[in-house]
Amino acid sequence: MKIYLIFVCICTILYFVNIEATDRCGRNWATIQPVSGPRPRNISAHTMVTMENKFFIFGGFYEGFGNGIYSWNNNLWSYNFNSREWRLLTSGNKGPSVRGFHGAVSDECESKMYVYGGVTYPPDFSNITVYGDFWSYDVDGANWKKISTSVNPGPRGDFGLAQLNGKIYLFGGVTDNSFTVVNDLWVFDPENPNKWNLLIANGAAGNPPARNTMQFRASEGDNKLYMYGGEDPLSGFGSFTDTWSYNPRTNKWTNITPPEANNLIPQVNNHQASTFIGSQFLIFGGETPGSTDGCGSPFPQNPSNNFWSMDVSDSPKIWKKITTSNVTPPKVKRHAGDDIGQCFCYYGGWDFACPPGQTWNNDLWCIRKPNY
Repeated sequence: MKIYLIFVCICTILYFVNIEATDRCGRNWATIQPVSGPRPRNISAHTMVTMENKFFIFGGFYEGFGNGIYSWNNNLWSYNFNSREWRLLTSGNKGPSVRGFHGAVSDECESKMYVYGGVTYPPDFSNITVYGDFWSYDVDGANWKKISTSVNPGPRGDFGLAQLNGKIYLFGGVTDNSFTVVNDLWVFDPENPNKWNLLIANGAAGNPPARNTMQFRASEGDNKLYMYGGEDPLSGFGSFTDTWSYNPRTNKWTNITPPEANNLIPQVNNHQASTFIGSQFLIFGGETPGSTDGCGSPFPQNPSNNFWSMDVSDSPKIWKKITTSNVTPPKVKRHAGDDIGQCFCYYGGWDFACPPGQTWNNDLWCIRKPNY
């Protein structure tokens, strides 16, 4: 009991420190510029998590439509929200190999980041490699550790990864170079690190349809996991606009936006950034219908700057489009985001119009949780 109370106190202190650190975030979008020095540039399909008043960005790649260059990386960067300084922590042969479309979560109380899976491929998509390795990064020790387990989800790319009550949950994603997608659900408990446990098998009745590129987030307020949208390679890479909740206590999924609910569904397809702040599921940007091609792009592109929120404490649960005044953030896709205190931030990704082609976002954009 004493150890548990110490744990709760430490986590509570960290929470309020984060709240204090984000007082500068306003009700409108704004960039938070670094003081000086280098920063990650021209990256997409990376991950972004929060620990100790810092954002940690790992991996991703530069996908140059105009010049045909595809450059994957395994850089780990941190951004100190208080001092406004970027720092390159690891690169090269330290930690996981180069990749994008991986998953990452943070354990704030243990000061660790976990990274699973990911994908690499050349410009012509001729040799897609899907990874199934599992790593942790210890912030205090400043080192990577590969985690070996007897049972695991296997190779995965573009899947959902979320942390709830100290456990890591993995849903769906792509499993091979044929774009096979699944809808199984796994859990990993760092207290019993020998294996992943399969909670719900692929194809089980009641599962959300198989998909990748979904937004998969944890809500600590009601101890549930929430998932929005995603991509459907089985139907020619169409998009889902459904929202599901998963209850670990009952081990069941629930579709919380069935058609008869008449919900306002975000008109975004995939490649967004998201987070949970309090009871609000927040989603920003992503691909939308009405795409533009040309300028070297292998596929039509139409990034957005739509901002949506669902308060999961409401009944019914309805998506609401959030509008802000003064500053409009750039349209963007394949960016990454997370929260720090009451502030939602995102970094990376690109906009696209032909001409000029890709326009990369190399700014940290932040906004306070909206009030209704």
